[in-house]
Amino acid sequence: MEISEAIQKCTILNNASETIKESVQKNGQIVLQEKGVPIFRERERVDTLYFIVEGYVVLYRHNHRGDRKNIFIYTDGALLNEVIVEKPIASISAEPLCDTLMLKIPRKYFMDYMEDAAFSREVVYSSTKKIRKMYHQLANTSNSFRLEKQIIAKVWKLARDYGIETPSGIQIPFKVTITFLADMLGAKRESVSRVMGHLKKSNLIEYQEKLILVPDIDKLLKKIHEKE
Repeated sequence: MEISEAIQKCTILNNASETIKESVQKNGQIVLQEKGVPIFRERERVDTLYFIVEGYVVLYRHNHRGDRKNIFIYTDGALLNEVIVEKPIASISAEPLCDTLMLKIPRKYFMDYMEDAAFSREVVYSSTKKIRKMYHQLANTSNSFRLEKQIIAKVWKLARDYGIETPSGIQIPFKVTITFLADMLGAKRESVSRVMGHLKKSNLIEYQEKLILVPDIDKLLKKIHEKE
């Protein structure tokens, strides 16, 4: 894929001035990041800004006990690490959920682009979306929100945001392991496994070879809003 095509997939870059686009074509680089190989790790020095061109990436952190917490999943067009505009130290880790095409831009050029008011505004919008998403996640992972409903809400959101329509329902296009879900919710793997088994028996999901199919997404949504 040409860098010019990659720019079109990334809203921040596609809305940028022609001067910035020309610089990205000259100084950017497209790379294929293999599934499971970290793009960057928290607390490491990072001198590159990463955009997803094609694929899926999870952002995660570890707590003081070393337990992993999966925080966000992003796909085509997303800027992963605008936080290093402040200082070139990653505050989060990133890992592809499948082989993923990335556009890399050295931080030194990106900082020059930030002098452009319109471009800076797009970067701020990207950060704002992440903050809003975080607020929503905090509300849905409170102790008052039962684990079953947390899992249903998470599966519903994955299906809504990334799902592919099939004759049998909505297919989440990447593998979602029990451990991955547990790391997203901060729950025990055994507890998540029991809930997923229950959701299968209730025909709310199909779960085979770590792939989730949602036969009826509206039914999942109703389940979320059911009174206890």
